[in-house]
Formats: sequence, C-alpha cells, structure tokens
Amino acid sequence: MNAIESRHGHDAVLETLAEAGLPADRAFRLNEPYPDSEAQRLTAAALHRISLEDVADAFFQDTLARFPTWFAMCKSSR
Repeated sequence: MNAIESRHGHDAVLETLAEAGLPADRAFRLNEPYPDSEAQRLTAAALHRISLEDVADAFFQDTLARFPTWFAMCKSSR
C-alpha cells in the first residue's frame, strides 16, 4: 500500500482497498494473520496500479529501512 501511495497518491490506496472489498481504514500489521482470500484480492487490485518490479523495489527499500544493521553485517547476498 505504501508503494501505491508513493507512486499514485492516497486516493489510489483507497480505490485499491475498495476494489479488494476492504474497508478504507484497514491497517495491516506484520504480526497478524490475514485470510488468504483477502490477500489474493488485495494483491490483484494492487497489481492493477503497480508492477511486480515496483513491489520488489518497495519491499527492498522497506527492508533496508527496518533492518539496516542486518544489511550492514552481510558481506554478500549469500
């Protein structure tokens, strides 16, 4: 959702949630499970606005911001 908002604005986030049949105030948390059907609907709606490359880039940038020490410790991708 952050990737959609940064590329297309907040209205695009609201439209994506609506297309997925989710409430506009939905807040996703890393430590909570969500139904597979909900994830599938949200993924399909999101991919109407952003590409898989956009998703990968957003994931990588978010991971760098959340876990900078882990990346600093790694000497390679292995």
